[in-house]
Amino acid sequence: MRVRVAVAVVAIASLACGLSGGPTSPPPPCGDASGPDCAAAGEDLRAADPVGATLRLEDACLRLDAATACEPAAQLLRAGAITATLDDPTGVHSPFGRAMHALEHGCGLGVGTACEELGMLAFKGTGVPRDLDEAMRRFHQACDAGVADGCVDAGLVAERQGASPDAVLGAVRTGCERGSGHGCAKLGLLLLDGTRLPVDAAGGVDAFERACTLGFSAGCGLAALQLEGGREVAADPARRRRMLEAGARLMDPVAADLLTTLPDVDAATLEAIGQEAGTRCDQGGDAKACHVAGILRAARGAPPAEIAAVLTTACASKEGGACGRLAGLVHAGAVPDTFGKLVDLDNLGCTGGYAPACLELGRALQAGVQTEGVDLDGARTAYIKACRGGVEDGCAAARALGVRTEPGGPVGATP
Repeated sequence: MRVRVAVAVVAIASLACGLSGGPTSPPPPCGDASGPDCAAAGEDLRAADPVGATLRLEDACLRLDAATACEPAAQLLRAGAITATLDDPTGVHSPFGRAMHALEHGCGLGVGTACEELGMLAFKGTGVPRDLDEAMRRFHQACDAGVADGCVDAGLVAERQGASPDAVLGAVRTGCERGSGHGCAKLGLLLLDGTRLPVDAAGGVDAFERACTLGFSAGCGLAALQLEGGREVAADPARRRRMLEAGARLMDPVAADLLTTLPDVDAATLEAIGQEAGTRCDQGGDAKACHVAGILRAARGAPPAEIAAVLTTACASKEGGACGRLAGLVHAGAVPDTFGKLVDLDNLGCTGGYAPACLELGRALQAGVQTEGVDLDGARTAYIKACRGGVEDGCAAARALGVRTEPGGPVGATP
């Protein structure tokens, strides 16, 4: 192991210092291989020899301009495949610095996804100073290289920087048209917002539907919400059902839950989606699939133990709504309490948007059960969330703690 590390560090040093492979220097990791061949060899070594894979991919990217090698090299470097740091106080030759170098080189070679990643690092301030101007520059490069999400992210940064609504809308629309699901969802929100642009309700629903079609599950629920009908959009039950079915097939718990409430939903459809969710849960532990499986098992009246089994798997991955449903089974006495502090499950469920869990959380905080003491402010907040989620008992509890409510939900504390 020490020999391997020593060889790796020498090879790294030769790359960093720009040595040409003279008589006293080891040859570059790729040797005389072409960039594509060396990149392929590096990929083949990922599992068996991460150090060797990293060195080959890095050499293929930086010395041989193999564009496809740059992002994999950066990924391995950021994942810790190589931990040695050369004596460089600037950090340029640290694993993260070298990952940045690979991404920058890849972006320069026209790899749009490398530009997109550089933009996200600058936007979030991950490993580098937060810099919206740099993020914008990189997102534009990604967009120009054909990465749809780059166009959307450029629009979102522009929005933060106070750009005109038309400029923001144009960038986001471009991303949606190029196939960004989250871009289409954002476009729908912009078209429906009405604060900076005229409302285009039909366009907003169409954008949500496109997001759903592109596999962005939140778009399905957003479209279905609008298709319930309102001031701007006429109710369309058939289209709404299609959106909810699509969302459930994408393992979106909200869509699956709403789908089970439709009076005309096809039982065979629910059964098919439930079986697919159960298979994905059993085979890969997909948290959202496990959550959907639990929802659909409950809808068909499965034994509580079967429901709890998949919800427990989902909750272990911090799928909040699943934790709330699991706690609900315990509160109802349907399954035994083997989970420790139920209030923790209720808190995860409430945070995950499961309104009944907010009601139980509020009750625990109000009574000081499994908490550090009575917390009326926390209880009030939890009851308000429950009320906004359609739980009437949450509205009543909020009113009892001085919160004024109306049919639309809580509106504030009483004087």
